[in-house]
Amino acid sequence: MASEKRQQRVAEQIRKELGLILLREHGELAAQLTVGEVRLSPDLSHASVFVSMMGDAERREHLLKELMHRNKEIRRSLAARMRLRAVPLLRFLMDLSLDRAEQVDRLLRQIEDERGPGSSDAESAED
Repeated sequence: MASEKRQQRVAEQIRKELGLILLREHGELAAQLTVGEVRLSPDLSHASVFVSMMGDAERREHLLKELMHRNKEIRRSLAARMRLRAVPLLRFLMDLSLDRAEQVDRLLRQIEDERGPGSSDAESAED
């Protein structure tokens, strides 16, 4: 088992290397997605790679399938670039945090619109 600090360092290195691999070897994919967070299992054998993608749900699903299709090739490139005894198995997942933030923002704007112009939090607190 790796220490939590080592686990975080390796995860960050994997994130950086995957970004470079995608950019250099899979440019058409790199232009459409961003590698976000990488979470490693305590034994460093599995990595969950969160990617953000632009486009509608159908487009995102297509890109995710393309990443999974190229998984072995990407992992091989990662192995060549990193000094690890064993390169973790990669699992690509959609990072939905941007979608959630957009949804919260939309809800906040909707609440603000329903309150109407000229109302503020101070006025609401006095009621």
